[in-house]
Amino acid sequence: MPFPAGALEKCVGADGKISYVDSCPPGSTRAPSQTDEQLIPKPSPGTAIIKPEIKPLPPPAPGAPSVTVVPRPPPVSAPAPAAAVQGAPADVELSFYEVEGKDEASLINSLNERRAGHARSSWKLSYQYLPRRGRGTCVIGSVTTKLELVMALPRWSPPPETPQELVARWERYVKALMAHQNARLDRARQLEREVADFAEVEPIGPLALRGFQQPVPAFKLKILKG
Repeated sequence: MPFPAGALEKCVGADGKISYVDSCPPGSTRAPSQTDEQLIPKPSPGTAIIKPEIKPLPPPAPGAPSVTVVPRPPPVSAPAPAAAVQGAPADVELSFYEVEGKDEASLINSLNERRAGHARSSWKLSYQYLPRRGRGTCVIGSVTTKLELVMALPRWSPPPETPQELVARWERYVKALMAHQNARLDRARQLEREVADFAEVEPIGPLALRGFQQPVPAFKLKILKG
């Protein structure tokens, strides 16, 4: 009866011949087999997952100091950007410079570091007119104007835990600065209306030749600033 292959041993005799028998005879050498225990890989134990055990905290001991957790108040929102400042004039281009401070005194010091004043405004009025020939004179036929208004204001980003009362006072102060500067710009707005009223009123000067043979300038362009 043939033996199963797994039960035979591989033997190498002294003359180098190889034989497969149940047990190697004396004087021969047994070759290692894949069925040897030391050659068979042992399975890995794998990774053990340990779940933490959550237990409730024991009650404090009698007489121990109690700990109260105070929730942190939400941060104070920063002032709105230039395009969303409440009450800002629609025809004014706003710009901002940053100031820093955690209380009224530090805010005032930061404002005073700007030696040009806490707020500034400027304007530029450009206008051009087209002349029209009249009886012996050349008058202004039409006027086109362009008014550019600019205002610079301070901007403060309150740090966390800033009192709301200080934030409200700051907002009122910025609005007062804006109203004051806007009143200064009203003069430029009035000047633009006055320039537009020149049409059909102001003569440019007499024509040199009767019959209007001298060409009339196409337009005049002037710029006023303030």
